[in-house]
Amino acid sequence: MLSKKSINAINAVIWLGFLQSNGPVSLHKISESLSLSISCLEQIFAHLKSANLIQSFKGPGGGYFLSKGLDQITLWQVAHTFERAGSTSSTPTELSPVSEFAICQETLFSDFQRVSESFLSKMTLQDAIDLCMSGHVNDFITNDERHNRFKLKPLVAPKLPNGPNSIFNWAAMAF
Repeated sequence: MLSKKSINAINAVIWLGFLQSNGPVSLHKISESLSLSISCLEQIFAHLKSANLIQSFKGPGGGYFLSKGLDQITLWQVAHTFERAGSTSSTPTELSPVSEFAICQETLFSDFQRVSESFLSKMTLQDAIDLCMSGHVNDFITNDERHNRFKLKPLVAPKLPNGPNSIFNWAAMAF
């Protein structure tokens, strides 16, 4: 099963691939696009950099860029950086109904992991960007869900303080 960090890494690298045509991309741009904190992206990009999938420039105008072409990096290469190796569990000598269910569950999720890995191994970053740009990803979302997918209530405007909240604001107050 893919971890949340793997999914965020895949999304971040897709955005990086999409935005890098104008030069190195700052984490701030990716953070705005994905609504992820910069500290979360720093952790993700540190792992990706140690896996030699991305490179970075420091200083003004610096940022991150892919170390290979878009068609040379698969989504599984990105996700594999964050996935643990499959843990092997010892099979108990006596199988109770509870342990049989656990073994069945483990088999189901290992099959799901294998199918996910196979799919992600075949899809390159270029394929993912092309798929996102074609608009077919949004075919499964209705128009109402596009605008407010999580059906959140609008935020109430915060109340402004009646008086100054600092001694430095006394001069700005109109009495």
